[in-house]
This record gives sequence, C-alpha cells and structure tokens, in this order.
Amino acid sequence: MNNMYYVYDGDTPEGNYSIRVYQYQEATADSTEHEAFYGFYTVNPQTGEVADAYAD
Repeated sequence: MNNMYYVYDGDTPEGNYSIRVYQYQEATADSTEHEAFYGFYTVNPQTGEVADAYAD
C-alpha cells in the first residue's frame, strides 16, 4: 500500500516492539488530508514474528 507509515511506540511488558501503522491520505475534492489508522502490531525482536496487538 502506498503512503504507509510504521511508528515505534515503545516496548510491551513482554519485551516486544509495539508498532503503530497508518496511511497518509492526501486531500481530495471530498476530504482534507489526514492519517488513516491501520492497526497496532507487536514485533518479537528475536524472531521477527509480527502479531496483531488486538487479536485474541
């Protein structure tokens, strides 16, 4: 996806990285420019495993 941004939001209590993902939306005739939230993810720094932070 175009214009995706990945922001490190600190470490989880388990020692994983907390990553916030959003997409920048440019202004159109119908809307102003804005950031569209995509999700929060955790990344295990040892294995590289990525998981949805809100998955059950």
